[in-house]
Amino acid sequence: PHLHMKRFRPLTTAALDGIARRLTARARPHPPEVTGGGEGRREAAVLVPLCSLDGQPALLFTLRSSSVGTHRGQVSFPGGMRDHSDRDLEHTALREAAEECGIGVPSVLPFTPALLGTAAPAMSITSVLVTPVVAHIGEVDGAALERMSCFNAHETERAFAVPLRVLADPSARTTHRVVTAPPEAARSDRSTLEQDVHRMNALYHAGHPLPSQ
Repeated sequence: PHLHMKRFRPLTTAALDGIARRLTARARPHPPEVTGGGEGRREAAVLVPLCSLDGQPALLFTLRSSSVGTHRGQVSFPGGMRDHSDRDLEHTALREAAEECGIGVPSVLPFTPALLGTAAPAMSITSVLVTPVVAHIGEVDGAALERMSCFNAHETERAFAVPLRVLADPSARTTHRVVTAPPEAARSDRSTLEQDVHRMNALYHAGHPLPSQ
């Protein structure tokens, strides 16, 4: 989908098939600098949950709790490190999403996630290769989001959905310069990172609170 557009089509079967085809067409192998390494390479996956909110296409995010070991209080997609028992990275993303907020658990969200494909993996600033796994999780409402928010309070403080039209609004974006190493380490290609990020706190409030169902 083109994010500059103000209107987005509903997530019909045809639309989801189109997304899956685009992901397949753009699929590419891991970049050369992160291939190899075998067991020494650390891998993770996140689930990118496409959903419908009041009939509008949306993405589901989580607000991490303040009690987790890493990334406390950050807005994120559900996900985590690959376990040795995971069949593949798609399994990693689905397992972590189920553990963190109940996606795929019938009593929480009565819709089986439909995998659409994977986006290009990226190396995090902590040298973890992260693969985004895109899936459709159906319609969400206030009650479902509340169940997801309460499913694992240790890891997830809140689950919330943001319409794509809000994410596409240029006023919801800003650019931050993120310093990841002290000045004396400036020779490292990870010493600074220029990235375009959303004002996720503002988007959090755009998606929550939702009307009670």
